Amino acid sequence: MKANTMNKNAALSNHNKIVTKNCFTIYNLFSDKAKQLILKTKNQGGATLFVGSGISLDSPTLLPSGENVTRYLAELLTEQFELTSRKEKTEVINAIIGTPFEYVWDQSPQNKQLEFVFINEYKNRQPNNIHYAIRDLVINGTIKHVITTNYDTCLDQVFQNIDFIKEVATENDSRNIESNQGIYFKIHGSAKSGLESTIVYRLSHEGILPSWKQKVLRRCLSNANLIVVGYSGLDFEICPEIKLAK
Repeated sequence: MKANTMNKNAALSNHNKIVTKNCFTIYNLFSDKAKQLILKTKNQGGATLFVGSGISLDSPTLLPSGENVTRYLAELLTEQFELTSRKEKTEVINAIIGTPFEYVWDQSPQNKQLEFVFINEYKNRQPNNIHYAIRDLVINGTIKHVITTNYDTCLDQVFQNIDFIKEVATENDSRNIESNQGIYFKIHGSAKSGLESTIVYRLSHEGILPSWKQKVLRRCLSNANLIVVGYSGLDFEICPEIKLAK
């Protein structure tokens, strides 16, 4: 399995740089080698795309990134401390920002109030051009499987008329995947009405990935070229599984 990562700054300075690390060969997504590989995978049945919150930042979706959610929670946390200066508050916030928001959430004194606001923030958002581009790549066969940690329903909306890719957000969904079917795997759950309980947004929800999720993830990654876009890689339960799925 090869992983292609999108990083615009790296693209400018290391356009064709190839890095071999552990079981992966990592290509800059903008490099000539990565482009050749993506075209090759289309002829081989399509690659697996792993997307994070970065694809939902643009208008009209305008969802916050995981880092911005962490910043918001950090600001709430500092309200419980008797900080004497703005400098102290800024130092505390900056110390927290590099932490996954699921951990920070568990430390928030107002997490019950936040839960309703947080989940509803991800409902009723409109897809942006990135979501439509992903749809087109699925339709033309460049992408076979899509894995996302995103809760929003933007990809749900653009995939709704594609019958050869199956949405998997629950264990029950995972039991009915046809042998050659594409998978749209919402590995951290969905904000879709009726599926709110599937959302992973607190550290207590993470841990060892449930066995059914492990199986779906490994099916998506097995012998596949992996393209990663807009994902931080800060999920404790997912990243080790990606390595195991080589």
